[in-house]
Amino acid sequence: MKVLLYGYDAAKIVDEFVENWSEIVIKSEKVFVGMRSSDAPSFLQIIGQLIDWTLPLKAAATAFLVQLSKEAAKDLWKNKSNILKCLSTKNSKKIDRVSELIANSIRDAGSNLNFILSLEIPEKYIEANFSLKSFDKESIAFYLSHYVDKLESIYNAIIKEANGDHPPLQLIEILISEEGKITIKWMDAEKLELHERKIN
Repeated sequence: MKVLLYGYDAAKIVDEFVENWSEIVIKSEKVFVGMRSSDAPSFLQIIGQLIDWTLPLKAAATAFLVQLSKEAAKDLWKNKSNILKCLSTKNSKKIDRVSELIANSIRDAGSNLNFILSLEIPEKYIEANFSLKSFDKESIAFYLSHYVDKLESIYNAIIKEANGDHPPLQLIEILISEEGKITIKWMDAEKLELHERKIN
């Protein structure tokens, strides 16, 4: 896995973040640091191939989502207390630790930090990005778990589209709703038309 940085805010927290991420998830390297005005948005992007995400996190993500479904807590904003309860279970521990690490890093960096989770598909020269929009621990756990749990389906859908009639340009956007529903959006490389596909 790689951690890509750009900007003042990301530079303030990246070394400690990479060290902790490598300990909890998988060994990762810092690949770039760019500095610019402290007033401009900064980016911290975690980039990994399918196995980099699923091997260390899939079991914990699935366990967390199963527990969440038992609590009838599929809607994020109505069930944050249940999310914390589910994170406290033994099988969800790794998601709990990763979510806390991300939340603390964003807090320490400041409000200008944009945090992006990326699936790299090098054989197709494609990158699929999910941008975190909510930065509390409960929200991060919710979105991260849905991202990891469905990442193989996302990967398979992208490969199918890449080999089909609407091959994507390099960047694909991953959207996750407050109910955990996932959609991918992209512009095709031939007609430059926008497309989207729901992931089951």
